Amino acid sequence: MRPVDRRIDLAPGRRPSRPAGVPGLLRAEDNQQTVLAVADAPPLESDDRYTAALLTTILGDHTGSRLYWALIDPGYADGIEFSYQDYNGAGAFYTFLSCEPDAAQENLGASPRSTSLQ
Repeated sequence: MRPVDRRIDLAPGRRPSRPAGVPGLLRAEDNQQTVLAVADAPPLESDDRYTAALLTTILGDHTGSRLYWALIDPGYADGIEFSYQDYNGAGAFYTFLSCEPDAAQENLGASPRSTSLQ
């Protein structure tokens, strides 16, 4: 599978930055950017699924996780979630980030602020 990359020209003078290599949809009226990432995870049949579920709850639950306190509480992002879904023969980690377009790269971890997650 290839990522889908759709772009719509923005109003002149307003060009929010997008993290390099991250596809997205930009519209002139958008005031936030949404980033969605999917990665391989343990399948339903694996005992590692319990660890994966616990890890995503601690790191990425949308109500009080490490990512919540690092990005949502101080106002760096509007939404952040890291979740796990187990499927028969496969599994997936999902990451969702919603923030100001100019803050996306920094919120994805390219800043000293990300050390607060450790």
